[in-house]
Amino acid sequence: MRTVIPWALGLVVLAEASAVAWSDARHGTVPNAWPLLNLALFPAALLLFPHAYGPLGWGTAAAPLLWLAAGFVLFRLRIMGAGDSKYLASLFLLVPEGLRAALFLRLVLASALGCGALLAARLARRAGPILALDPARAPALLREAVAGRAPFAPVVLAAVAWFLLADAGWGPP
Repeated sequence: MRTVIPWALGLVVLAEASAVAWSDARHGTVPNAWPLLNLALFPAALLLFPHAYGPLGWGTAAAPLLWLAAGFVLFRLRIMGAGDSKYLASLFLLVPEGLRAALFLRLVLASALGCGALLAARLARRAGPILALDPARAPALLREAVAGRAPFAPVVLAAVAWFLLADAGWGPP
């Protein structure tokens, strides 16, 4: 039998991802309240939707803990913020085990598309100055064009929306 996310839990996850994306885009941070809320929601979700989660085991905590470890590495490499990694770890705790791979795949694809579009836009804005100046300065200007912070939570929102639409049979697989 295929695991499907309960619609009420899906709506909560979508509403939360929307609020987190707005906060990250507006303020540049993901407050710790969101991961804490997910940690509080998890026991309630287990009680309300036991059929979606099945028996609990090491796998229940494995993906969130692995994401937290990976998020720490991405934070140290200055690729992702600490709030983003904590939020994603707690989000993967809320998503039933049978659906985590689908969410992860959409997160990777949405990240590649979002980061690729951001990189293309930044390079397009600076292409003239990079090409017009001394070729010896081009690498430094290219690094400057690529560097910079960007909110990641809107990418997470896109991945969550895509995941929920596909899970409901309404969107692309």
